[in-house]
Amino acid sequence: MKEYSAYLFDLDGTLIDTRRMIIACFRDTFEKFGGPSGVTDDEINGLIGIPYRDQINHFFGTVGDRLYTQIRREHMKHQLSVFKTALSLCPGVRETVGALAAMGKKLGIVTSRTIESGGPFLEYFGLTPFFPVIVTPDHTEKHKPDPAPVKEALRQLKAEPRETLFVGDALFDIEAGRAAGTATCFTLWSPVEAGAAAADWTVSDMRRLLDFS
Repeated sequence: MKEYSAYLFDLDGTLIDTRRMIIACFRDTFEKFGGPSGVTDDEINGLIGIPYRDQINHFFGTVGDRLYTQIRREHMKHQLSVFKTALSLCPGVRETVGALAAMGKKLGIVTSRTIESGGPFLEYFGLTPFFPVIVTPDHTEKHKPDPAPVKEALRQLKAEPRETLFVGDALFDIEAGRAAGTATCFTLWSPVEAGAAAADWTVSDMRRLLDFS
């Protein structure tokens, strides 16, 4: 694998395995707010990576601000009550992020999760100090697969696209990275394989990023 000067990462499913928690939270939300029946785990997994409001609109139809605020409040409350037992780091994340930081690489996160939601996860796993730049939906009007959030991360890091690798577990990530001009890497532990063929690299363990050639 080529060595890069900057590395951008998606959060959900790339750094932290959030699938079990996300499914549990949506099931709780459906029960409390009369959501659709018959929704499969795969359908929920397929929406990971887009902003939360878009996910809610998918399942409930377009909702008004008042109802959305109520749903989001209860979803967050349930999430914060279960995340410590429902989350795990993806393969090789801690070692890889620590090694890249020690080498002086520029590191950032580009996520569709708000900092209010994702911040506690990063703190819990001790990853926050490694990422001086975290771009969330609050930073840009457009979101992945649009390149805007990736470009914002590059701007904040003062990184050149051609010297940057964007690592993600969804086609949204790969499309956003390519459109922003970065190299891309798809994580093979993703339950959705659509992004693998479009990426420049694939890894089955994050430590492969350190196998420079």
